Amino acid sequence: IERDKTFGTDIYSSIRADFGDFELSFYLSTQMAARQVMVFHGEKGFIEVLSPFNAGIYDHHRIELHNQNHSEAQVFRFPGMQQYRLEVEAFARAAQGGT
Repeated sequence: IERDKTFGTDIYSSIRADFGDFELSFYLSTQMAARQVMVFHGEKGFIEVLSPFNAGIYDHHRIELHNQNHSEAQVFRFPGMQQYRLEVEAFARAAQGGT
């Protein structure tokens, strides 16, 4: 963890966790150029999720499925999604006894 010299807040973190069957590694920063990407690697290829947390600010929701040798990809686009609004609306319905 790197901390801001003035405020003492974290400005960069690098994380690695071993779950036995798989590993998780990521980094985050509050002072690097704004970018959000998640990549899930598997034996047959990888999944790339662009702007997973703040779609619309950096890009629209887009998920790409790539094969192992990068020769094929499927792209799924979800323009105009507002996942936080949908989450709050679903919670409100559940809290009011709905589903």
